[in-house]
Amino acid sequence: MKRAFLFFYTLILFVTSAFSQDSLIIKINRKKYLLNDQEINKSDLDRILKNNASSSYEFNYYKSHSKLASEGGNIAVVGVTMGEIFLTYVMLEQKKADSFHKNADADVALIGLIATITGTVFGLVSIPFSISSKHHLKKAIRNFNIAKKSASGNPLQLNFTLNSYGFGLKWSF
Repeated sequence: MKRAFLFFYTLILFVTSAFSQDSLIIKINRKKYLLNDQEINKSDLDRILKNNASSSYEFNYYKSHSKLASEGGNIAVVGVTMGEIFLTYVMLEQKKADSFHKNADADVALIGLIATITGTVFGLVSIPFSISSKHHLKKAIRNFNIAKKSASGNPLQLNFTLNSYGFGLKWSF
């Protein structure tokens, strides 16, 4: 009777663990985000990571660093473009050489040079923020996956053991 009970109990545990629902796993494949091997868009990823307690801290860092990187990149593009426009204007206007235009062209050239340097500096400063934001996103996804794996519990393990009492079964769950 004990053996029949033990057999059916073991069978029920194995069947229920075999058909249990898998935990949610997020993966990054190139620039695609996969949730249990199903592609999700950026807004779904944002919603999932923001609502998870273990990944929200890193996700907030990702958002702030990503915002700084994009703003720095935008300022860089505008600054370098404006600087190049001013410098091109000066080069074209030097062909019309009279004394009044030479002084005005020097001021425009200085403004163009300052705008180009400012844009380049903002572009270089935004690179570490971009790298940091990607790092924090990967860390938030890793924290999410670790929390989901630990929440789903350990799988049932059945081991045969040999001890001083003889052979036996060892269940770990």
